[in-house]
Amino acid sequence: MREELDGYIVYLKEVKSASDNTVASYHSDLKMFYEYLEEQEIETFSKVTETVLNSYFLGLEKQGLSPASVNRKMVTVRNYILYLIKKGKLATDPMERIKAPKFKRKEPESISVEEINALLATPDGTTEKGIRDKAMLELLYATGMKVSELLDLKQNDLNLKLNYVVVRESAGERLLPIGKTAKEAISRYLNESGMEEASDSYLFVNRRKERMTRQGFIKILKQYAKDAGIEKEVTPQIIRNSFAMHLLENGADLQSLQELLGHGDISATQYLLRSHTQKTLDVYAKTHPRA
Repeated sequence: MREELDGYIVYLKEVKSASDNTVASYHSDLKMFYEYLEEQEIETFSKVTETVLNSYFLGLEKQGLSPASVNRKMVTVRNYILYLIKKGKLATDPMERIKAPKFKRKEPESISVEEINALLATPDGTTEKGIRDKAMLELLYATGMKVSELLDLKQNDLNLKLNYVVVRESAGERLLPIGKTAKEAISRYLNESGMEEASDSYLFVNRRKERMTRQGFIKILKQYAKDAGIEKEVTPQIIRNSFAMHLLENGADLQSLQELLGHGDISATQYLLRSHTQKTLDVYAKTHPRA
């Protein structure tokens, strides 16, 4: 059965155009699933029944995995099973009646506009590294894109004349507007580094002129957050959340925000809105003299 896993990984990369992080996550989850099947001496997909799957997921909970982690692994296995059905390796869906464990969704963390401004002012604009880092951080906050999308950008994904950047994803493309401040930072970066906007090379590269890695970017971000005096740990997701929260605070509508964030399901965007609304109510309750 292992050859089907290899085929699925190729499918994710070449057909679904999944990011490297998504592929790695799916591969890790499915390797764990296969190890369980081998322990149970299950050698054919026809023996992967609802009972087998329930036992596997219950076992994960007993190992101490959080409901959110179990749910993620369930999604991975479910998508893999649908792939096997499509390939004719399974006749029916053994996960059809299996329900995901309930868990309380973590409140989206964000930082204030003042903290964002402090963060974006931290890179040293007199150095090549600082100019690059300033462009990366400005673009991340200006668009709310995921870190994987930021690092996958090619130089020809930019259109600074019309002030937008193209983010390419498995479902197609989305155009994200670039504000004046981000445009200036990117223009300076392109000029100082000698890059050309029309090139198909990666936009953000490391000292070896290779694509910036996720780990490398996160390390850079954490250092700037520390230098800016931000007490909480700042991640790319927190910058993305802050982008969304600050737009909501300034009157952005839900549909526009959904398009900007690239949410396929509007429920994810609605969750951000609910969190923002609750935060506003909490502030009112604590500060209004007659609340």
